[in-house]
Amino acid sequence: MDSFDAPTIINHIRNSIEDCITLEKVDYYFADNGITYIVFKKHNQIELSDSLKEYEKLKKRSEIFPLSLILLIEPLVTVSSEVINFWTYGEGSKLIKSEAIVSNDLGLKISMIPVNRELDNIPFALKIFDSIEAAEKWTLHQLI
Repeated sequence: MDSFDAPTIINHIRNSIEDCITLEKVDYYFADNGITYIVFKKHNQIELSDSLKEYEKLKKRSEIFPLSLILLIEPLVTVSSEVINFWTYGEGSKLIKSEAIVSNDLGLKISMIPVNRELDNIPFALKIFDSIEAAEKWTLHQLI
């Protein structure tokens, strides 16, 4: 699967979605296999204020923690360094067990190089993938 747009993702996981949270710039899909799919909507700049709204909504749902995430990031989505720090090292990281990032965006992969160098300091498993299928396989293994 090469496309990471919301309709394609929903079609891919349609039979396993138990619940979803829809926000202005991102959607969370909770699957029955324990994976939470996060789809960033096209043409958005994700700022810390957006992440704080997500965090507050997620915190209210303690039954879903810790999260095993697959982030699907489309081209033309920009994630600020403050957002990356919040979810990787800050308060947001307390909600996460593992995070698989799926993107074909070279810019995003380059921006993640400093994070990859500090994997020992990240309190959860993190890996970047080119395909949803590979990310799912890895994430399911993290649930064990």
